[in-house]
Amino acid sequence: RVLGGGVLETGLGHGIKRLVRVELGILPLGAIGIAVSSLLLFTVPPELFGGVVRFHSSLVWTCWLLFTLGFSAGMFHIPLQAFMQDRSPANKRGSILAANNFITFSGILIFAIAFSFMRMPIGADDHPALSTRTIFLFSGLATIPVVIYVICLIPQRRCTGILGTVFFFKSFFGE
Repeated sequence: RVLGGGVLETGLGHGIKRLVRVELGILPLGAIGIAVSSLLLFTVPPELFGGVVRFHSSLVWTCWLLFTLGFSAGMFHIPLQAFMQDRSPANKRGSILAANNFITFSGILIFAIAFSFMRMPIGADDHPALSTRTIFLFSGLATIPVVIYVICLIPQRRCTGILGTVFFFKSFFGE
């Protein structure tokens, strides 16, 4: 729920921003947020990932990291979708978006199956092959090449003032 809230918040913000223009300069910030949030989820105490959890500061930290992960994912995904819709030819837009959705959801299915194999109990003690924390660690590490690629891909003139793109409403309100 927390992760979904982050994606929803970002989606609404970029929907409003979309009225003005497609902004790809925020992609590196989203990619960095995904990597950092995933890596920091490795620091969450293991007891939060299994069984009954009592309210304490680690739970708040985990919820914040999941929200940040969702928000960052929205900052990465939504501008790419808007860019694809904006730049695709009108007569091929439907097939381009359909192919994109097919590839996206095929990836989701493949990683859902891979996740179930990674969490499959092995051995006599029925411990999973990888802990949830370790999966977040590997996900964060796997995202680092994407961060480097996105930073190299986006022209420097679009990324000047990346910290300023956090406040993307500024240009919408004309301040």
